[in-house]
Amino acid sequence: MFSSIFDPRRLQPKKLRLLLAWTGGILLIFNTRIDAQSFRLGIPVVLLGELIRILASGYLEKKGQKLASSGPFAFVRNPLYIGNFTLGLGFVLMSNNVLNVILFAIGFVLIYMGTVKKEEKVLGEMFGAAYADYCREVPRFFPKLKPYAKSSREPFQWSSVIKHREYITVAGIMMLIPGCYVWEKLRIDGQLENTPALYICGFFVVTGLAILLYDLIRRETEKRSKKS
Repeated sequence: MFSSIFDPRRLQPKKLRLLLAWTGGILLIFNTRIDAQSFRLGIPVVLLGELIRILASGYLEKKGQKLASSGPFAFVRNPLYIGNFTLGLGFVLMSNNVLNVILFAIGFVLIYMGTVKKEEKVLGEMFGAAYADYCREVPRFFPKLKPYAKSSREPFQWSSVIKHREYITVAGIMMLIPGCYVWEKLRIDGQLENTPALYICGFFVVTGLAILLYDLIRRETEKRSKKS
């Protein structure tokens, strides 16, 4: 029974990345030396990473139906993963711990190197010569200045951002940043003072939890409607 539950073959790459991201986020809280300078350095990088993710999600086409080549996809093949790297880098910079930065960089390369190669193989089988041409013209990770000439030029769609459940990542950020702040205050001061900052942290954490609860209820509702 337990072997089937924890069988690594049951973990899809996306689920594995999410599992490692949430686990890493929790461990980050307990292995941090945040100070005012690292906080100011890390938060803008985190927000930039999420902005990249949102922008890429808004241009991401339906899987298997059309090759995404608009928006950031016209400059780089994997803007979502660049957003992931930037977002994660922001958190490890915030932690003010060199070991966290090293482990994050190594872990990111190990996880995404195989993921990207697998996805490229699948896309090559789906779109053939069109994808081969796209790969020749658009870099894998380092964006070029000139957009892809054969870009489909599709518009940005907020509905696509919602469909890809990007709000889950937003909820995680809303909880993790205050979590790091509160943990560090406890580590340094040994207690939490009744300050406006504490109420702001509480607001973001509660809002993040509400988003996750909404998503859980929505998905359960959809499952029941499909069964009925």
